[in-house]
Amino acid sequence: MASIHKDILLDAHPNDVWAAVRDFGRPHQRLVSGFVLDARLDGEARIVTFANGTVARELLVDCDDERRRLVYAAVSERGKTTQRVGAGNSRRRGARPADLDRRCLAQ
Repeated sequence: MASIHKDILLDAHPNDVWAAVRDFGRPHQRLVSGFVLDARLDGEARIVTFANGTVARELLVDCDDERRRLVYAAVSERGKTTQRVGAGNSRRRGARPADLDRRCLAQ
């Protein structure tokens, strides 16, 4: 399995960023409005409607408040992980690793 990591700096307080990230049921309202049009919880999953019309079911795998790490998996896709790490008192470094299974990449 391979992983891809992408880090970005955000001009927002770490607590505010984590609160938005961990709000698994409302990414369209708190995190990625415009990219995600709607999301609704369905047990331990969410049904997400993207701006391009794609609808995906994403399973919540783990939400670790201590590490500020949210892990979810889109059904029939690669797993997705979102992690937020402190970078000073008022800025936040966001990491978006993607874990890839080579069997999925060939499809």
